[in-house]
Amino acid sequence: MSGELEQPQAGPSRTGLNLPNPERNETGVPGGVIRRAGTQGPTSWIQKVLEQITDSPLQSVTPSEVVPVAVLAVQRYLLEDEPRDRILKPPFYCYDVTISDGVYQEKCYLDPSLNFLVYKNILKVGIEMKIFRVSCIYNEKRLGQGILCIDNVHCGETLDTISVETPFRNSAHEEIPERPLRGGKSHYLALWNNEDPYGDIWLTNKQPEEHNFNNTRIISLSHLEMTWNNRKNFPALLVRILHKSRLRYYGKPDKKMIEPYQTFLEVADSSGTVSVVMWNALCPEWYKSLRVGLVLLLQDYSVKRSYPFRLQPLPVDPQIKLISTMEVCLNLRDPPTNIIIIPERQVKPEWRLPKLNHRFVTRSELDNMAEKQICDVVGILVFVGRVQRSKKKENREDFWSYRWLHIADGTSQHPFIVQLFSTSQPEIFENICPSTKFQYFYFFLFLEVRTLT
Repeated sequence: MSGELEQPQAGPSRTGLNLPNPERNETGVPGGVIRRAGTQGPTSWIQKVLEQITDSPLQSVTPSEVVPVAVLAVQRYLLEDEPRDRILKPPFYCYDVTISDGVYQEKCYLDPSLNFLVYKNILKVGIEMKIFRVSCIYNEKRLGQGILCIDNVHCGETLDTISVETPFRNSAHEEIPERPLRGGKSHYLALWNNEDPYGDIWLTNKQPEEHNFNNTRIISLSHLEMTWNNRKNFPALLVRILHKSRLRYYGKPDKKMIEPYQTFLEVADSSGTVSVVMWNALCPEWYKSLRVGLVLLLQDYSVKRSYPFRLQPLPVDPQIKLISTMEVCLNLRDPPTNIIIIPERQVKPEWRLPKLNHRFVTRSELDNMAEKQICDVVGILVFVGRVQRSKKKENREDFWSYRWLHIADGTSQHPFIVQLFSTSQPEIFENICPSTKFQYFYFFLFLEVRTLT
């Protein structure tokens, strides 16, 4: 596989189609139902294959009948190091493939030798697939649960319709949040990158709530900077979010972290701005509810010396003091951080929290700006490229997802040209379309953003 792949709009990793088609059988899956003379109703091909595996001493069979099944989901995760997989080099991403034979759905494990079919977008949601060889893997951590492993397939054409009404043969696959078949992870990753939140563990329902400040001790960021080394307990921080980074996934096969996520917030009060690091399980709980401009009350946090090699974002407001000697850490435990979103109507002028001051520039002004300045742009999308992928490192399975945008603001014959990488906002990134107003705040001017000549 080459270092850069163009990825057409392949749709989600799980289908949402459920349309009847009178030209197919009652499930919309062509040929996926085996009918037996003298029996009532259809027989499940999946059930029959599992019975064959049970009767096989090798726990690996070539099905006596091969019929097409529909692919309902393709889901990715990082498998922890297991004895079966030690011959493979990490990072080792695995794929669970949910299929339907018209009677049952079954979540199957895709043999890693077939991962290239996913990379090339051959094995994808919505296609018809024939399975020529299967095996069974037993998960010692879950007694009595055998996993159907797909060892040899032929991927066919895209189906017109797919029914998702068929039940799972194994009801354990209906758990929420969904769990990968193998390993100890509690969640799946987005199909094409590690930056986007994906699945049911990512909450969105955190709302502002009124807080009684009468008994709340609050410390300024500048005072905390001077005294944190001599403190064991820290008063609350009252800050506004000025910048929110994309998610960072730092999972590795040899680390037993259940939700290995990290994100950075740049927050400020009247005395300065500092980096706040949100760790692990707090990211799925809070990331999608936080946005630039919100006011937060942070309690029971920890403080540590700043990591010296982290690339600091350029200051949003150069007039606010940048505190770079420390970081505020938010964890689910050690200690368990308490985060409260303060409604804007409760924010008092005497708190003097900084306001967001956007610095919009026009396309005609862009040529005269120095490199690496922060600016904001607004305009109409006149071109949106398809999503593309490029490898982060050679011989690795990690990718960057990006697309090219042209934004016109009417001040020049030339548009802004933006290479937009995944921003941990898949609901926006995947649905950008031309002729809509588009605001791209905190737009960094680097050499990669060039003008048309």
